[in-house]
Amino acid sequence: MADKDKIVDLNQYREEKEFDEDLFENLLNMSDEESDDFYDSIAFGDGLNADGPSGKELLAEIRRLEELESDGYLAWMMSPEKSWLNLDARPYLSLKMDLAVLYKQNGLYQKALEHVMQMFREDPNDSLGCRYEILALYILKSDYTMADAFFRSRKEHEEDAMMAIPMLISAILSDADKQAGALIEQLCDQVDGFFEFCRLEEFPMARVLDAGAVEFYEANSKDSLYIALYSILPLLLTTSVYIQAYLNDHFSDGEVYLEDFGILSSAQLLSLNDYDIKTATDIQYYSEEELLTIPKIGKVTLKKLKEIGVVFRK
Repeated sequence: MADKDKIVDLNQYREEKEFDEDLFENLLNMSDEESDDFYDSIAFGDGLNADGPSGKELLAEIRRLEELESDGYLAWMMSPEKSWLNLDARPYLSLKMDLAVLYKQNGLYQKALEHVMQMFREDPNDSLGCRYEILALYILKSDYTMADAFFRSRKEHEEDAMMAIPMLISAILSDADKQAGALIEQLCDQVDGFFEFCRLEEFPMARVLDAGAVEFYEANSKDSLYIALYSILPLLLTTSVYIQAYLNDHFSDGEVYLEDFGILSSAQLLSLNDYDIKTATDIQYYSEEELLTIPKIGKVTLKKLKEIGVVFRK
């Protein structure tokens, strides 16, 4: 990743609550009363983490950070350089981000949005990764229009898988099927394992939860997929079943995918994917001579494909 695409300290700003994975596995079987108690525990830190703050302590911490942020605001606004490049501004920016994350953790999405948007406007390089929080907050607010506008406001946003993944979830939940389809295709080409993720029978909530503890990740890796989903975790708690069904349905068009034959290696599949060849139908548009020009595809591979009934263009 380029320097401007690195979040200064992902671990510092991840949600700090610990979750009981067994509880999530049984989430769908909870009664309405149990579900209410569960979501209350997420909002106020009770029950999930014995060492977590009480509601009174949480409110006191928010008030303390609000006061500190307010005290430093004027000096920050008068500074000729308000971005992370200004070493003197970093303590204030870190405090402001901590407050925004605490707001987000407790459902105060509009307050969190105001802080991260202000920092985003003052830092051209977005050194703190505010863009990810801004998009996540619009999505958590169920504001598809603003989420989409922000996503499209910069070309680099649209090309960033960490932005495209939450935007896909928003498009799915907003019945924006055309955009959802385009994003699915983009991400299948862009992110390792995304195609396989879309075809999972059940939403991998445990993997999303584990992503909250990831401190470093590579762009377009499986880790980046789950970290992006983690940014909108509260929404996924109630929509994951629908989202996974939608993704499954997108690929249930009767097409036979090359990986389903079990005769091609991962390297060969990736090489074919680079040419947008993913299904038996796709491969029929290529002649044997054209396929042999694709890296890692040889005569032995073509013979195997013929044996299972794949037809090539004459």
